Amino acid sequence: TIDKDTDVALPHLNSSVQPFINYDNSGPAASINSSVNDLIKWMQLWLNKGIKGNDTLFTEQTYQTITTSHTALSGGQGEEIGGRHFSTAGLGWFLSDYAGRKIIAHGGGLPGYISRLTLVPEDKLGIIILTNDDSRLAGAISSKVLDLYFNEKDIDYAKQANDRYKAYTKKYFSHIDTIDNPIPNTQEIEKYAGVYEDKMYGRAEVSLEGNVLRLTLLPAAKLFTAKLSHYNQDTFRFHFNDPFLPEGLITFHFNSRGNIEKFTIDLPNPDFHFYNLNFVKVDW
Repeated sequence: TIDKDTDVALPHLNSSVQPFINYDNSGPAASINSSVNDLIKWMQLWLNKGIKGNDTLFTEQTYQTITTSHTALSGGQGEEIGGRHFSTAGLGWFLSDYAGRKIIAHGGGLPGYISRLTLVPEDKLGIIILTNDDSRLAGAISSKVLDLYFNEKDIDYAKQANDRYKAYTKKYFSHIDTIDNPIPNTQEIEKYAGVYEDKMYGRAEVSLEGNVLRLTLLPAAKLFTAKLSHYNQDTFRFHFNDPFLPEGLITFHFNSRGNIEKFTIDLPNPDFHFYNLNFVKVDW
């Protein structure tokens, strides 16, 4: 159990501390809170192909099956001596070659946390990078360590990562244009209110507070709630309580009789695919 007195690295956004979020309901994707000391033991287990001390926790055959290529991935041009030529996926690991070695790696991320673990079995080398900010430096640091260990490349991976992050924030946080002459909404504001449901995600509620609409995605009501402000016609803009998400748009759609039938969400981000959700009105 993690509470305010627990010695943990708290998540950050733009160097500002953010509240710790309980992810117990999303295991196994985010159900383990670990440390460098624990991850070193786990990394050594993989470098020893399943053996820990006198115990065999999984066989070398199992190790080979897991860390053998099963799916081809895009690896770029791959025509640099000493560089990477291929990229594939094993079972739960990303695999590539680099400097003549087999590289086994995977990253992880939650709001305010980015991690990277890299294994080089031929050299018994393991690299663990843990960060507690919305940073893209974990992969850059891992790449730099590999270069320092293998060869004399002098590449500024941190600058490359920072440039990509700037492009990412520009893409995802500046996607809503300002409309000079927006068209008024077509319905009386109370008609947008109601209960809606997506077959995969669950229910959402659009409620009326005074003369302001509020959107709440009920399965994650604490984070996915926001006031709506008119944008254009039957589209409203909003910003969820989750500070790691950019501003979004909600658009109400109508059936042939002119009744509100459903709404969709336009909220581009690299993790949660809101565009797959289709919230149909259930309280006609």
